[in-house]
Amino acid sequence: MASSDIVPPNNGRRSIRNISTTRAKRRAPRDTATDVFTEDRPRRFRVGIWLLVLLILIGLGFAASFLFTGATVSIIPKTRAVNVEGIFTVTREGGVLPFEVVTLEREARESATPQGEEAVSEHATGEIIVYNNFDENTQRLITNTRFETPEGKIYRIRKPIVVPGKTSTGPGSIVATVYADEPGEEYNIGVTDFTIPGFEGTPRFEGFYAKSKTAMTGGFEGVRKVLPENEKEVIRARLQSSLENDLRTAVLGQIPETFVSSPNVQFVTFESLPQESEDTLVVIREKGTIHALLFDSTTLATFIAQNTLGDIENSSVDIYDMKNLSITPVAPEDPAISIWEQDEFEITVSGSVTLIWDVDASLVAENLAGSSKEATDMILSAFPGIDTAHVSIRPFWKSTYPEDSAEIAVTLQEPALGLTQ
Repeated sequence: MASSDIVPPNNGRRSIRNISTTRAKRRAPRDTATDVFTEDRPRRFRVGIWLLVLLILIGLGFAASFLFTGATVSIIPKTRAVNVEGIFTVTREGGVLPFEVVTLEREARESATPQGEEAVSEHATGEIIVYNNFDENTQRLITNTRFETPEGKIYRIRKPIVVPGKTSTGPGSIVATVYADEPGEEYNIGVTDFTIPGFEGTPRFEGFYAKSKTAMTGGFEGVRKVLPENEKEVIRARLQSSLENDLRTAVLGQIPETFVSSPNVQFVTFESLPQESEDTLVVIREKGTIHALLFDSTTLATFIAQNTLGDIENSSVDIYDMKNLSITPVAPEDPAISIWEQDEFEITVSGSVTLIWDVDASLVAENLAGSSKEATDMILSAFPGIDTAHVSIRPFWKSTYPEDSAEIAVTLQEPALGLTQ
């Protein structure tokens, strides 16, 4: 029998080889709704965080806007350039146009080689302060008025002086230079007290007196080394020029901010001091004094405005620029009394001056407090000194000024003079 393959009976079973793989690969159906929610969760979380941050920032900004509420008002004051020409009366105290006097002194010296000897006779000299504790009136003392020390030494003034009257704060006083009645070194003395013999036997004797401001020096009588007169004059001229420059510069630093002056009312005088010796040299000494007349800036500006502009609506004005304004004293009736020693005299005022109106910043803030922004122009119109104003209110959406004027910052800006009408 021919061999043949034997096929085992199937018996209705299948070999693993015959099992279809299709069924093995099947999976349970996906829950699509659950998958979508799971994948979108991180993105929604991030969006929520950003929204929360944005809301917090908006809240902080809103809170900060209330924390930093306020207003800023920037004001440019009104200015006006005016021309003035006239003669006006000024007085030492009170009056429409009062003045004050500031005085400075400087001393300069220069050494030189002597050229010969000569017999000299020089009087000691120094400064005293003369007091008026008698009454409120001024007292004129003529040239050669005597001042006596307790030891009986006599010193005299060589030009008249006017002693101011006493005030509620104390006696009136003035500085004066005196010279010994006799030459010689015995009149070189230290500080002391003086009486005025001319008042002896009258009530004024006790009310007028003097005290030394400096020692009395320079008294000499005998032979000493000297310079030729022409050489001394050259040195003194050089010292005077240097002193004048120093004094005019120094006095500017002594003028208060609220006062003004002018070169023509700043008077420089010189005094040749006694010669001194230094080893083998002679020393030429010169003293310079400047008397500067000062005027209150607001008072002078108001006076000029009233005499040029007329009615200034009861405004307060000040001087902004007076470089083109000249103030010159009229020659006094009594030339023996210096301008700065007089109680009243006339000045010529000429040229141009720029006036600036005063603005009360605190009053502006008080008037604006609590009002609406639309009322700004109407409120500021009550201040004639305001030229222009720029306003800023915080936060920007607010339309009213803060109730508290302290939260309104009012600043005054420099005017642009090129645009001044």
